[in-house]
Amino acid sequence: MKSVLKFFFYVYAFLGTGVYLLSCLAPFVNPTHANLLYFSGLGFPIILVNFIVIALYFGVIKKKFTFLFLLVPGFIFGLNYLSTGKGKIDETKGLNIYSFNTFSDRLLHADKEAYTSWIDYVKTAQNNPDIICLQEHHSKVENIFPNTAHFNTWTYKRSNLKIATHYTIIHGGEIKDSSGLRFAIFADIKIQQDTIRVYTFHLQSNKISTMLETAEKADNPGADRLLRGGEKLRNTIYTAAKKRAMQAKKLRWHMNACLFPIVACGDMNETAQSFAYRQLKGQLYDTFRKGELGMHPTYIKNPSWVRIDYIFTDPSLELLSYQVPQFEISDHRPVQVAIKMKDKK
Repeated sequence: MKSVLKFFFYVYAFLGTGVYLLSCLAPFVNPTHANLLYFSGLGFPIILVNFIVIALYFGVIKKKFTFLFLLVPGFIFGLNYLSTGKGKIDETKGLNIYSFNTFSDRLLHADKEAYTSWIDYVKTAQNNPDIICLQEHHSKVENIFPNTAHFNTWTYKRSNLKIATHYTIIHGGEIKDSSGLRFAIFADIKIQQDTIRVYTFHLQSNKISTMLETAEKADNPGADRLLRGGEKLRNTIYTAAKKRAMQAKKLRWHMNACLFPIVACGDMNETAQSFAYRQLKGQLYDTFRKGELGMHPTYIKNPSWVRIDYIFTDPSLELLSYQVPQFEISDHRPVQVAIKMKDKK
């Protein structure tokens, strides 16, 4: 009996190690070329925990130290899922930037108490917005952020992307993918003697919420419904992932040509262990690293532990704080950072 259990454990360890190594490669390979790598990246946190168990057994008990060395890339990538920063620091001295997918305001007034708390929060001097980046937003900015009617806004007709600020916008533009979909806009904002470029993006959605709502209404019970739904979900996610990879590459190409310090905000619809994340981050700083200890999930619906909304900042900008305010007035939570221009020597 022991030999049988040992055999199955070694098979489990072999497969677990293989899947772990694939998940570590996921950010480096365009999902167009390898769907298995892409899906292993999606499950990276669970795969990493599983491999830690395997590595500890073989590395510590069996003295196979190679397994412990294999943990190194996992721990490095794991820092994109668990923030160990210093939390809030002097945020009143910097510029408050918000990025928020508002879900077209459909949940804005669903919970009046939550909405009132949110309004009170952003009205405080410490949390007053200086720059606002909105995705899936079709109404007035002041519906989400009061006292912003005087803000300058960069957007397009029938666009769900907006950049609003009380500073002067000297230039702006849009970025479309090969199908003509506008997935990002940008604005060059004059802040005293400096100019920064702010991007807001909304990469291709998986439309999981729509699929789940449709599935609930479908008259297709039992295992057949489950299997068909699972296959459709997998195909939908993979098709969207390939499109997001293409969009991310195009946005990265655009940012590489920019001469100003960059702030890039938006809903990526991807986890940090993805090709799109690696493309967009590039040499920018993921502000999540500055947050207090925690995972800081930004998506409220299932799976509710993921972070798919990001703010990246240029190394030439000083990051003061990172927060994900805990208000449920959309299917996403807002992301808030405070920055300031570094002193010029």
